Amino acid sequence: MGELNREPTALELGIKLGITEDAVLEMLDSSQLRQVVPWDEVSENSTGEEGIHLSERIADVNCARPDAGLLSMENRRELIICMEKLTRIQALVIVLHYLKDVPLCEVAKMTGVTPSRISQIHHQALNRLRAFWNSRS
Repeated sequence: MGELNREPTALELGIKLGITEDAVLEMLDSSQLRQVVPWDEVSENSTGEEGIHLSERIADVNCARPDAGLLSMENRRELIICMEKLTRIQALVIVLHYLKDVPLCEVAKMTGVTPSRISQIHHQALNRLRAFWNSRS
């Protein structure tokens, strides 16, 4: 703080130390205080009860929600019902683009239709799906 009369930036520190700004940021990040807590440490839960291990309180972000499969099956059934209301080409565009991750310009090549026409078909299909979906609820 002496020379600048303020906190130096990471870039300014890097220049002064002869290292990159990224190296300064990495050093600052690694020097932050951290607390190591054992997984089997018993802690108090949100209702004030003790006896719950930390490992039981932290959600596993890689684990699917218990109801995800059921919701997914219901949504698939609804989507199939909605897709049946589309024309053959509209359904093909939706399946290729959204389920097979094919870009619309490639869908145009595959179907022998111009990209602008595929865009129109795509929008028509989405509008029909949206209208049918909204009418079901």
